[in-house]
This record gives sequence, C-alpha cells and structure tokens, in this order.
Amino acid sequence: MPADTLTVTTQFAMALDTEDYATARTLLSNDCLYEIGAQTLIGIDAIVASYQKDSNEAPKRFDAIEYASAVESTGTNTAVIKFTDRVRLADEWHDYYCMQHVTTNHDGLIGSIRHEEIPGQRETLNAFEKRQRAGGTSETH
Repeated sequence: MPADTLTVTTQFAMALDTEDYATARTLLSNDCLYEIGAQTLIGIDAIVASYQKDSNEAPKRFDAIEYASAVESTGTNTAVIKFTDRVRLADEWHDYYCMQHVTTNHDGLIGSIRHEEIPGQRETLNAFEKRQRAGGTSETH
C-alpha cells in the first residue's frame, strides 16, 4: 500500500532540510514535474540537481544557513511545504520563506511540485544581502 501524501511530503521536506538527496530521490516519481518560475523540470535527475545546485550556492552567498520546513495536508493527494531558510551574513540573521505545493500519484510518490514565491520575500532577502555586503545594518528576523 502506498504511503499517504502527508507522510511522503514530510519525508521529502526533511530530506531537503538535511540535504539528503538520496532519500529525496526515492520519493519522486520518474516523470515528476517541478514548476519553478517559468521553468518546468521533468524527472528525478533534473529535479534533484536543481535542489542540489541551490544548496551548493548558498554557502557562497551566506556565512551560515539553516533549513526548516512545515508540511500541511491540503487534500487527498496534495500537501504544501512551507520552507524557512534562515541565513546569516556577518552577525545578522534573516528568514526567507517560500512554499511548494506537492501532489502524489497512485504509487504514493511525488508526481508534481509547484514552487510558490511569497510576495516580497525574495526582494527582502536581496535587500538584506545587499545591505550586509555594503556593511550596513539590517533588521534581524
């Protein structure tokens, strides 16, 4: 019997939070679709590579980063992951939030993911990074 959507989505979110891409791979269907911005990635390799790329870039941009998530069921085979990326530059921290909407298929695997930017979050993160790199001060979140 396939695992339920909430369980699979929670396992996936935890795998991403801990950068455990081997586990993340096992939770995606072979033909999984990942919509991120105007781009749609198809298949396990492309999707996992995208997450890994972002994770590999983060230490180049920030002095420290902590990942956390919360998962909520939104229907029979749907759930939403609310991600928090807590980043530090110098001695200031900033929290960036986004969401991903997940649908599982009849095999109990993730069949689609749709990334959702929360209005203002990307701009606030970019402003934080710009201020910190310029040596300014920023609000701690």
